[in-house]
Amino acid sequence: MLKLFKWQDPQLKNIWDDFYQDNLYLSPYSSWEYNNISHNCFKFQTSRWKEKNFFLVEYENDKALAIVPLTLRRGILNIFGDFESGGALDFIYPANTSLNVFETIFRDLRAFFPKHTLCLNKINERSLLYKYLREKGYEPSSTRNCVKIEFSNSYEEYFKSLSQNQRRNMHASHNRLAVDKKEYNLDIKISSIVSETFMKDSLRIYNKREGERVGHERGSFSKFRQLHFEPITPAIKKMTGNFNAGLYLKGAGLMSFLSGFITNGNEIICPRGAIDSTFARYYPGKLLINETIKWLIANTNIRCLDLSRGEEIYKYEMGGIQHINYAYEIKL
Repeated sequence: MLKLFKWQDPQLKNIWDDFYQDNLYLSPYSSWEYNNISHNCFKFQTSRWKEKNFFLVEYENDKALAIVPLTLRRGILNIFGDFESGGALDFIYPANTSLNVFETIFRDLRAFFPKHTLCLNKINERSLLYKYLREKGYEPSSTRNCVKIEFSNSYEEYFKSLSQNQRRNMHASHNRLAVDKKEYNLDIKISSIVSETFMKDSLRIYNKREGERVGHERGSFSKFRQLHFEPITPAIKKMTGNFNAGLYLKGAGLMSFLSGFITNGNEIICPRGAIDSTFARYYPGKLLINETIKWLIANTNIRCLDLSRGEEIYKYEMGGIQHINYAYEIKL
């Protein structure tokens, strides 16, 4: 049986937190903390006020089995958070959830939302929901490739695994810095509130790089909205488990950055990252990835850097491997 909860209900939060902490394969976008930020930002997005959110909990004999957070928009249901710039989405459930639970959820959703279309976007390949959909023969409507870098306890092993050309690029980066008498500094912050200066500088080069790619930068209003009302921005700034790495050229400022979140399975997902092309001769993006991996091996138990959506060639050149997010359209 599906039971509807209000977002502010503490019982919903308790169930959500318990399930999230139990399931290492749920992404930070599935955490209650991230979704609370998203819910708060939602209130200020006037264009979305006609949408309706449903926070449903599947019960069996008074035992909560899973949370199904949905948004109804123009007659179509999506997982709550789908219209934000986050990554992998899912229902919220414990790691040992039986696939039969999903069968029950879909049966009850058909009764709750008869003749609606359910769009399940950004479902990662290791999700139990994906496993259920695959076993039931649902065909994905689309896929999106992502790239992650897995590494061992040895930085030397990681560096040797790179192609000769990429190792040469790293040596060239250091040589050019030395010839130009420039020094760089790596600054990494985990689970700490980052400065307004870093947020503004990182968004500045992120938008500059985006503009170089598409031919024009965002307008002033879009940048204001990005800074204040996109959930990913305040989450990157202050959420528990946030991760921010900046590579600075001394005397010149931020050359490149990676921002994201540590999963409860000790991986990092970075939905934002960019270089300032002014410093392109130093390979600031690859240098940042290389130095970040070296730092993570020396200082943490994290052994995976997920560079998130998109499969730009540099991600593979730095040792990345592909993983896939799936989308489905299901008639209830």
